[in-house]
Formats: sequence, C-alpha cells, structure tokens
Amino acid sequence: MIRREEAALAVRHGAAFAAYAARTPRFGPRLWAWRDLDSVEASPRLFLRTVGDGLFFLAAVPLFEALEWAQLAGHWPVLARLP
Repeated sequence: MIRREEAALAVRHGAAFAAYAARTPRFGPRLWAWRDLDSVEASPRLFLRTVGDGLFFLAAVPLFEALEWAQLAGHWPVLARLP
C-alpha cells in the first residue's frame, strides 16, 4: 500500500515529493536528523480550532464520570464488563 501511495504522490507532486521522500523515513522518526527552528509562525484561527477539538475530548471526562456514577448508583445498566 505504501508503494502505491508513494507512486501516486510522485506522479502528482513530482520533484517536490521526491525531495520529501529522500529526507523523510517511511517508519518512525530519525531523531539524529532533528532540526530546530529559530521561530515558528502560527495561525490563531487554526490554533483555536485545534484547542476546540481538544476541548471536545476533555469534555468527555465529566460525561464518563457521570455515567460511572449512574452505574454505581444503579440508575444506568452496566452493558458489559471487561476483565
């Protein structure tokens, strides 16, 4: 599958993909090739979208806690138990 995707990307992006593939491993990072930047630009709109996406998962914590309380109190049935 990886080879097919690489072939399709090479056709679509040409030399830009060849340069990317030459410096990027297929599996796992090359820690010795780490490059740090002096500065990084960020888009506030994209940052806020990412924070909003994360808040969705954070909001799930009280929901699951409430579900657990309801199950322990006998108000909500336990559908399955894991070992």
